[in-house]
Amino acid sequence: MTTTLIIVVAVILVILALLPFLYRTFSRSGQVPGEVEAKPRPNLVDTRPADLITDDAVDTDVEVEPEVVPEAPPEPPSFFGRLGKARSVVAGYLGSVLSRGVDDDTYDELEEALIRADVGVAATTELLDALRANAKANGIKESRDLVDALKADMVERLQADRSLQQSDEGQTVWLFVGVNGVGKTTTIGKVGQQLTAEGTTVMMAAGDTFRAAAAEQLGTWAERCDAQLVRGAEGADPSSVVFDAVQAAFARDVDVALAKETGRIKQGKTPNCNHSSDAQKCIYCTDKEPYDEAYLKEQGIKHMSFQSYIRKLSRGMSKGKFAALENISCEIKPNCSNCLKPWPEGVCSKCIPPAITLNMQPYRHVDNVMFENKSIVDNFLAFWRATGSQRVGILYGVYEPFPDVPLGVKSRVVAIYEPPQESSRDGVKFNVDPSAMSDEEKKADEIAAQLGLRRVGWIFTDLMPDGKGNVRHFRHADNHFLSAQECITAGFLQSQNPNVCKHSSSGYFGSKFATVLVTGNKEKDVHMEGYQVSNQCMALSRARCLVPTK
Repeated sequence: MTTTLIIVVAVILVILALLPFLYRTFSRSGQVPGEVEAKPRPNLVDTRPADLITDDAVDTDVEVEPEVVPEAPPEPPSFFGRLGKARSVVAGYLGSVLSRGVDDDTYDELEEALIRADVGVAATTELLDALRANAKANGIKESRDLVDALKADMVERLQADRSLQQSDEGQTVWLFVGVNGVGKTTTIGKVGQQLTAEGTTVMMAAGDTFRAAAAEQLGTWAERCDAQLVRGAEGADPSSVVFDAVQAAFARDVDVALAKETGRIKQGKTPNCNHSSDAQKCIYCTDKEPYDEAYLKEQGIKHMSFQSYIRKLSRGMSKGKFAALENISCEIKPNCSNCLKPWPEGVCSKCIPPAITLNMQPYRHVDNVMFENKSIVDNFLAFWRATGSQRVGILYGVYEPFPDVPLGVKSRVVAIYEPPQESSRDGVKFNVDPSAMSDEEKKADEIAAQLGLRRVGWIFTDLMPDGKGNVRHFRHADNHFLSAQECITAGFLQSQNPNVCKHSSSGYFGSKFATVLVTGNKEKDVHMEGYQVSNQCMALSRARCLVPTK
């Protein structure tokens, strides 16, 4: 009996000891032991077709992920929004300035306000220097008077004449600079439209070579306002594009002058005319076109001028509307989508260039080369006379009308620059790659541009003494006039100096760059001859299809 009582008392003590733990557990869960919370089943919609639904289908709980709605990209701030932001920045600083007197901290806060409002460091410094001088001269002590003086100065500066000015002589160059989206291209297009409406010839240069869309947009504006466009290859140096445009503008002066002329050849009264007055015209004395073959043959002119050729294409009712001139390409089309493998692993009929039939070119881009004075050539030949080695030079000059040929053009050479070269008795080695130009060559181009000159050709010597005080005559019709290597070099140099032409989609066609050879004539005297290779030779040279012969 005593043992049973002890066991009962022990059980009661154990239960009493566990009661606090059980209370905390049940109060924390809020449930009665033995009860399980029932979870509601989601309402599922069967999206299967009716013919696939059967009675023995089993419901399955499917976890549906919430649809993710992409955030809309933030809209770029508008022009007025940016102005409002700048205005709020300035207003905040001005409020702080107006709450104190005039001291050094006042000018510091004004400086920070102007710079943060994108006024610019140089303009801010100029404004504050003028403001300090004004405050000292007029004894400004109140901050409100100081702010009013700053506002008046800024308004006065903005009311200055900021219109575009044109030069009375020569070319006028306007450079449009700004960050993306401020309207540079649109402004250029509007200004170009206004200038062409006033009768001014406009040339646009696409200096943004890193975005193809920018050059295309400027090309659209140039087409709308009948302006010429100069653009470089994608990724090219923007300064080189601007330089080419300025050079093209200098060279185009003569082309524009010739384009404005009729070029018609005046004829007087002939014995076949039956009218008595010289003012009257008939079929025997009417003016001839500049490309008239009979007249050119009669005057001993072998080739018509390029402007005469343009007039020939522009005759008739179309007035040159369909006179399209396209440069010849002899290169494989890159990245052809029709080829299974890119060149040179693969080639197809769509990427290979068309065949070329060599024909005589009926026109010349430049009809005459004239040296301004005799000393230019004498100084160039001094090296050969002293050493017996051959020499190469670059001709700098200008283009002018040449009246001896209808609508003709001549190169007037003002200077000869001798680039770095290796001279010998039998040849010359010099650089023709523009990307490898030396600093000296670049400086020569810069000086020439400042003087209004440009590269108009190249000159080289091929003089061999005959031992009798004269020079040998070995370049003639029975031998050769120019060697294959010289033709290749001429074509390469002409391609580097293209001729501006509005009838070409690229803005260029052919070249006025001339080749001058100094050699011996039939009388065995020192003689100069001028040449130009055809556009076909230029294309073959660019594509490196020509191989020099021995």
